[in-house]
Amino acid sequence: MWSNIKKVSFPREHGSWGFLLEPLTLSLLVASSPNGLLLALATFVIFLNHQPVRILLNENDSKKIKSSAIVFFLIYFLVIGILLISITRETTLELLIPFSISIVIMFGYLVLEIKNYGRNLFAEFIAPVAIIFVALNIVLLDGWEFEKIFAFGIVLLSRTIPTLLYVRTKVKIIKGQNSESLWLRVTELFFLILITILALIKLIPILSIFAVLLLISRSIVGLQPKNKMEKIKKLGMKEFGFGILFVVINAVGYLFNL
Repeated sequence: MWSNIKKVSFPREHGSWGFLLEPLTLSLLVASSPNGLLLALATFVIFLNHQPVRILLNENDSKKIKSSAIVFFLIYFLVIGILLISITRETTLELLIPFSISIVIMFGYLVLEIKNYGRNLFAEFIAPVAIIFVALNIVLLDGWEFEKIFAFGIVLLSRTIPTLLYVRTKVKIIKGQNSESLWLRVTELFFLILITILALIKLIPILSIFAVLLLISRSIVGLQPKNKMEKIKKLGMKEFGFGILFVVINAVGYLFNL
């Protein structure tokens, strides 16, 4: 029974949890507000609701599973509605534009997933970017200026995009498939330069540079010949740890202006 409930109520992609929780957690740490917290909770429930929606749209799942999916879909939908109504009572709809963009992006990802394009490189970028828009909305609700919101988005992307490329490269190597790291290195260098510039003009903390350097270091070490054949589960656990470090380093930088 528990296995069926878990199948219906929780997304099965473990890596997606990090891409959800890291931006939301960092944004709440550096720009906490009641509406920001409600928006993060609403996004989390939307993330959970993705699983029953996917089951309902999948023709191969049994009627019993679909019946359970309907129940969880309605529960999640009710919770989302309550949270969003609570937010709109305290703020204007204009301040929720990034969140609205996020919903559109999430819907696009769902369409691609239904059409079996979920593992396409472009599709894999879509869902994390949608969550980043929510994180930007959270800092917007806290009254941040546009320049700092934009720079904060770059900080979040400096974790998301290189990490997706690194994990994709590493998984291919583990599976014995052809893979090369050129685009990973180009992307890492691009974000290192961009983050350094933003830090020097004081739109983001200096510690954000060290967070990017940490990620670059782990990808260099991780792609060394002696480390290329580690288990995918171990890779996921390591990435979860690096995600926590990335959040902590940036949060300390923002909170203490370091």
